[in-house]
Amino acid sequence: MLFATDEGYGQHVFYDLKTLRMMRVGGTLSPYSMGLFKGKMYVSGYPSSQMYEYDFSRPLGLKQAVPNPRFLDFIAKKNDTHCPLGGTVAGQDGRVYSGGTTYGRKREGGGFGWYDTATGDIGGMPLGEHRVFWMTRADEGRYILLSSKIGSEGELFCWDTQKESFVYRKKVLGGGRPGPIEEVLPEGLMIGHHDKGVLYGFSAETEEVLWEKPVSEKPITSLSQVRRHAYSFRRGPKGYLWCFLGEVLVRIDPRDARVEVLGRLRPSQLAFVGEDIYAAGGDHLQRVKLRSD
Repeated sequence: MLFATDEGYGQHVFYDLKTLRMMRVGGTLSPYSMGLFKGKMYVSGYPSSQMYEYDFSRPLGLKQAVPNPRFLDFIAKKNDTHCPLGGTVAGQDGRVYSGGTTYGRKREGGGFGWYDTATGDIGGMPLGEHRVFWMTRADEGRYILLSSKIGSEGELFCWDTQKESFVYRKKVLGGGRPGPIEEVLPEGLMIGHHDKGVLYGFSAETEEVLWEKPVSEKPITSLSQVRRHAYSFRRGPKGYLWCFLGEVLVRIDPRDARVEVLGRLRPSQLAFVGEDIYAAGGDHLQRVKLRSD
């Protein structure tokens, strides 16, 4: 089963890959990011960074006695951020975190916040003019990492769930935008794609940059493309990091940073079901077949 979102409000869609049937859930949320935690799925979206919870142990549908998905809260009450496109990420502490950007109606910038699955409490804070475009977790959820854009610059933020605070925020490679980030090896070993056109490896815990490797393309950093998720940067089958360099799909071996070109494909979000690869975007779901495999 795959979960996806269509354009517009309330377009939550489940695709059954065995029967090839589609189920729409509806609602008023315009979804921007999603994440899993203890068998439940959390979806964040506009307006006001609202968050919903899908419980797959119960029947789906808004007309259930207890609607499923269940509305949790407006995270914007704490972080003054309305479009949580950076991500929805589960932490080691039982909180589900989200981050994103404003739309400039009251201020330009972004923020970071959370929903506590044990207590139902929410928290968070604005991050000034920093727009959180990318977000992930590391070291089994101990660290929540944010990558921001502020004009032609940006910073890498690291939230320690044990200390309940940011333990560092820094410029990367001397400045510019740190770009998308992802954990690729255990204990918080990360890869990022800097807007200088450089892949870089770093430690989430120590913040040390371990290596750099120039590549042929820069990551997308425009709001319009990030908002439409016209990119992918995630770990997938065989432990590779799968992403796009321009309009070319590649996979990166985290052990030696070797980049393998797979072919041309319109940049979009990728989903993995076992060894199968699916690409979003356009008016239909695509399955990607690799000749090299």
